[in-house]
Amino acid sequence: MNRAAAALSAVMLTAPLHAAAADVVAGAPSRLGVVIYRDPNGGDQGVAMIVETREVDLPAGASTLRFEGVADTLIPQTAAVQGLPAPVDERNFDYDLLSPGALVARSVGEQVRVVRTNPGTGRVSEEVGVLRSAPQGLLFETGAGIEALKCSGLPERLVFDRRPPGLSDRPTLSLRIVAPTAGRHRVVLSYLAAGFDWKANYVAQVSEDGRTLDLSGWLTLTNKTATSFPEAKTEVVAGRLARSDETRAPDVELRTVATDCWPTAPWWRRMTGYAAPPALNIPAPAPPMAMMERGLEEIVLTASRKAAQTELGDYKLYTVPDRSTVAANQTKQVAFLDKEGVAFERIYKVGHAGFDAGELTPALTLRLRNTEAQGLGSALPAGLATVMQTTAGRPMLVGEYRVEDTAVGLPVDLAIAGDRGVTAVMESLREGERTVAGKARRFANLKVTVTNTRSQPAQVEYRQSGYDEGFKLVSEDRRHALRENDPVWTLDLAPGQAASLRYEIEADAD
Repeated sequence: MNRAAAALSAVMLTAPLHAAAADVVAGAPSRLGVVIYRDPNGGDQGVAMIVETREVDLPAGASTLRFEGVADTLIPQTAAVQGLPAPVDERNFDYDLLSPGALVARSVGEQVRVVRTNPGTGRVSEEVGVLRSAPQGLLFETGAGIEALKCSGLPERLVFDRRPPGLSDRPTLSLRIVAPTAGRHRVVLSYLAAGFDWKANYVAQVSEDGRTLDLSGWLTLTNKTATSFPEAKTEVVAGRLARSDETRAPDVELRTVATDCWPTAPWWRRMTGYAAPPALNIPAPAPPMAMMERGLEEIVLTASRKAAQTELGDYKLYTVPDRSTVAANQTKQVAFLDKEGVAFERIYKVGHAGFDAGELTPALTLRLRNTEAQGLGSALPAGLATVMQTTAGRPMLVGEYRVEDTAVGLPVDLAIAGDRGVTAVMESLREGERTVAGKARRFANLKVTVTNTRSQPAQVEYRQSGYDEGFKLVSEDRRHALRENDPVWTLDLAPGQAASLRYEIEADAD
C-alpha cells in the first residue's frame, strides 16, 4: 500500500471517531447565586448574573456537555464556564423548546401515527404515515397518498412516538469539549439573563405629633422568566450600571400550527397561521419569553431578617440574609431598612422655570437629613416612598414621592402635596431684550411674593430653573445657594408673614 492510500485509510478510520461525540448532561446545580441589576433607565429591563455550581462526569475525548435548566432568557454571549479540563471548541444555546410548533417543524420527514375517531360508532382507527409539511399546514403521506390533517371529515390527531433529537423541554446550554482524560469535575457556569429586576419601596409613617417618622424599606425582586432558582444566594446591586443595548436575550419567534383543511380555512388564518395546535401526546410548555407575558403569579414577603448592605466599589450590594428561592413569575419583597424616630423638617418648595409670571404652587416637603444623628444614616437606593400620617389613631395616606439614590450625609426630600397655607405669586417688573458683547439677550426683572397664612412658622425654599440657552442670574436682593446648578433662596416666615424676593435673569434671545 502506498503512502497516499495509507493516509486515506487512516482518515476513513478516524473520521467517525471524531464525529461521534458523547452526550453528557451536567448534574443539577448544587449551589446557586443570583445577583440582580436594575434597569439603569428606571424601566423594567434589568438583568441578573446567574452563577451555578455543577458536577460533570466527562469521558476521554470529544463530548457535548449539556447544562439543562438554565434561564430561558440566557444571554448566550455572556456565558462562561470555569473548571473544565480543556478549552471549549463550540457552544450553543437551545431555546427552541418543546411546543406544538417546534415538534411538528422538527418532525418533517419522520414517521407519525394518524388516529381517527368515528363520531357515530366511536370506533378508533390508526394509520402510519410520514409528515411531509409543517407547521403552516400539516400534510402527511400514507399508502393512499398525501393528505392534509382535518380533511377526512373525522376527528383526527397526530401521535408522535418520540421527541425529535435536540428538542428539549428545558432551556439548555451545550458545549463541545475534548477532554484529555476521563474524570469528574466541579464546574462553575455563569451568565447574564434578562427578565429580572428590582426596586426599592419605602413606607414613611409620620407620628401624630408631626415631628418624627418611622421609615421602613423593602427590596422588591422580580423574576419574569419561566425558570426558578431554588435555595439561591440572592443579592441586588444599587447604582447606575453601564449597559449596552446589544446585551439582550435572543428574540424567540413563537411557531404556530395551522391545522385547518386547506383551502377551507379563512384567508387571515391561512396567511398568519393562527390556529389551534393539534392534539399531541407530549406535554408542551410555553416557549421561552412567552412565559413573561403571563404576568407574575405570586408575591412573597419576608421580614424576619433584613438584607445586609456592603460596598461593591462605587455601588451598594444588598444581600438577602438566607438562601432563598427566586421562583419563576414571582415578586419577592425583602426588608432592608427599619428606622424609628427619624427627625425631619417641613419645607415648602416653590419652583419657577423660565421668564413667565403668575401664581406658583408650593409643595409641602418632608426633608430628612441622612445622618445617624437624625436617626437615619443609611444609603438609600432609588425607589417610591409612600408617606402615611397617623390621625385619630388611624394611618392615612398623605402622598407618594420618588426617592433618588441618596448617599449618607445628603438630604432626602419627600414632596407629598401642594399646600394652600403658603402662597406664592410671581411678577415681572421689567423685561425685554438687550445686546451683551454683541449678542442679543433676553432679560427679566422678577419679583416673587410668598405669604404664610398658617398659624405655624414656615420655611420656604424658592428655586429658579434656567432651561434657556445661556441662562444667567444677573442680580438679586438676597443671597442664594446652588442646588444642581440652580439658584435657591430660603425664606423663613412667621405665622401670617409675607416676604418678597427680587432678582434679574437673562438668556440668549430666540
